[in-house]
Amino acid sequence: MSIAAGQAEIVAVLDDMAENLAQVRALVTGGVEPPPTPTVTPTGQPSSKEIDWTLRGLKFLKVFYDAPGRSLHKSAASQAAKSAGYDPRGTAGFYVGNGSLVKVGDYRVLTDVGADWYEKNASQYPDELGDE
Repeated sequence: MSIAAGQAEIVAVLDDMAENLAQVRALVTGGVEPPPTPTVTPTGQPSSKEIDWTLRGLKFLKVFYDAPGRSLHKSAASQAAKSAGYDPRGTAGFYVGNGSLVKVGDYRVLTDVGADWYEKNASQYPDELGDE
């Protein structure tokens, strides 16, 4: 299947934009990719990397979940990230797409998606999260 000349131009522009975006990302992150967004995983072996990512994500989101209005000032959100083992600059995945968090002025707010993910997974880790 071939594409029309106009479509080819659009694809070329998109390719250029993707390359420029990759260069900007490398400048901003120092060439270090942020950690992936935690994925929902079943309970498994404690040494499982998937479980570690899930638990770390739960520890980070728990602070928002327990906060009044499920929101934190940006400085408290940064501290929550550090406490959960994240570099605060590496939490962007929580904000993208249909993310777990949104920025509202100087506050970071847990979304319904984030709260649902937390509720669905937190019961698998009551000891680690301090929940009964």
